[in-house]
Amino acid sequence: METNPIFVRIGGHCNAYPEDILSLKGDINYTILSFTNGDTKIVATTLKILEERLLPFGFYRTHKNSIVNMKFVKKLIRKKDKLFVKLTNADQLLVSRRREAGLFELTNELQTAI
Repeated sequence: METNPIFVRIGGHCNAYPEDILSLKGDINYTILSFTNGDTKIVATTLKILEERLLPFGFYRTHKNSIVNMKFVKKLIRKKDKLFVKLTNADQLLVSRRREAGLFELTNELQTAI
């Protein structure tokens, strides 16, 4: 039996499949979504609201202004004293110091599950 893909409301009259979203970047009351097909979309929904909607689908908040889909994390890069997440589309997003431990814990859990 085939399961129906789940849409998540991202703002206004827009919905998206969580598996199609690479990352989200917050800008005051707007959020910029990057998709796997290279498209971007700006919605008038805060990052906090979208974080709550996407958390069950494997997303992680790496910084106060960014969320990543853990399925598309290629590697973690340390540059001097800063940590970055490199995504499959070559974007690099900063990880805040407070969120590093949670990210390492989550990546270790993902590696043991494989």
